[in-house]
Amino acid sequence: MRKRSLRKSGQREKSGKKTILFVTAAFVVAVVVLTASAFRLFGDRTPPTPPRLAAAAYALIDINSGMTLHEHGQEQPLRLGSLTKLMAVYICFIELEGGTISLEDVVTISSNAAGKSGSIIDFGVGAQVSLDALIYSTLLASGNDAVTAISEFIFGDENTMVDQMNRMAAELGMKETRFTDCTGINSFDNRSTTRDLTLLVTEMLRRFPQITEYTVRSEMLISFLHEGVEYTRTLKNTNSLLDNTPGVYGLKTGTAQDSHNAIVLYEHGRRNYMAIVMNAPNDTTRWSSIRALLDYGVGL
Repeated sequence: MRKRSLRKSGQREKSGKKTILFVTAAFVVAVVVLTASAFRLFGDRTPPTPPRLAAAAYALIDINSGMTLHEHGQEQPLRLGSLTKLMAVYICFIELEGGTISLEDVVTISSNAAGKSGSIIDFGVGAQVSLDALIYSTLLASGNDAVTAISEFIFGDENTMVDQMNRMAAELGMKETRFTDCTGINSFDNRSTTRDLTLLVTEMLRRFPQITEYTVRSEMLISFLHEGVEYTRTLKNTNSLLDNTPGVYGLKTGTAQDSHNAIVLYEHGRRNYMAIVMNAPNDTTRWSSIRALLDYGVGL
């Protein structure tokens, strides 16, 4: 009986040693695999350090994969300014897709639209402008009169557009987003987060990639009729990176009470990035922050 017991004990000891050897080997293999993966990703260089920026919130997203590469303050609702207009344009493209309106439709500018303050195209009451030109005016030059005219054309009044904007935000899961106008003039009341804006822009690009055909232009000449006379306007894109950063193709800026925001789309090689900066203290910091995010993404 003693010998049999010793035999079993020896078997358990051998079995334990095999288990330890197996676990050790598995660990070594895992380390080798992870090391090889890291080498393939970074080679012999050090991974870049994520930037710390002088803005309340910011994010960098890999559009192709949907992966967030870096973010800060992502759940803090902040003033949108003219980033508000992105939701109105998104809804406009939904209506275009449904066939209820077309880009060739001619819109008459109301006194309400013409009377908007801040960033305007200055069409004049009664001017006749194509819907296509109004979209350019909204996305490039951030025209408050233009987006108001779009809203009134689709829904009959601005308030109905605002209601639809809030409903659409809820449908997209933008839980911290609130709109009180379609322009961003009510800068203290229109708020969102980088997380919510990522949801909106990702869905917008998925459904309507043609939107970037508008935002990739640094300027655009439009024409319209006012009291029987044809006028032209040269629209300048508020995205200052378009002229000096190859690969930038959108998307929108927003400024509200010294809160400088921007969403920038950038293509580098086969990768596409979305950089979002909210509540930067000034215009210079807005663009330096966007550049820092894009540089970080390219360096990964």
